[in-house]
Amino acid sequence: MITLNEAEAVEVSLSAVDEGDESRAFQALDSLTGIAADFLSENEEADAERVILSIESGAQAAAEREMELVTINSILSLGKLARKAADKGLESALDKTFIATGKLGKTAAVHSLEAGSKVAATTLMEIWNFFPEQWDQEKVIAFSLLFKEIGISAAKHNMEDVVLSAVTGLGEIGKKVAAKKP
Repeated sequence: MITLNEAEAVEVSLSAVDEGDESRAFQALDSLTGIAADFLSENEEADAERVILSIESGAQAAAEREMELVTINSILSLGKLARKAADKGLESALDKTFIATGKLGKTAAVHSLEAGSKVAATTLMEIWNFFPEQWDQEKVIAFSLLFKEIGISAAKHNMEDVVLSAVTGLGEIGKKVAAKKP
């Protein structure tokens, strides 16, 4: 597969989604994920964050066009980048990935992409589990709100499995928070 530079990948991502071309959208996503991972490896957090936002932008467009496979793969890519950011201790990049994942989950649910929204809820829970004992109150609230938004949007579209995943995520957060209290 041909690797695109960042500017090309962003352009291809958006035009491919606009044209409904999944193959080109996957190529762009693959390039953007590799670029972001390289920036995380080099501790160039601001550059990695910019690319993460580009991935989110393309994925949001894909979800709105009901391109579920592109949406799912984007969420999975964000999950991989979150793991790498967490391993490197790059908190700001980690924050961008989990927020993007939650927002994509909500958008997927709004557009009745059940598998996409469920993958987002599951990926969000995986990110939460990286180190839940270390999340500060602000991040606990952010995770909670993201699960809530996914759950509400899924409930409006009668996606019971997604609602269950979101509620399970909220329950796990509640358990960890309760366990921390004296």
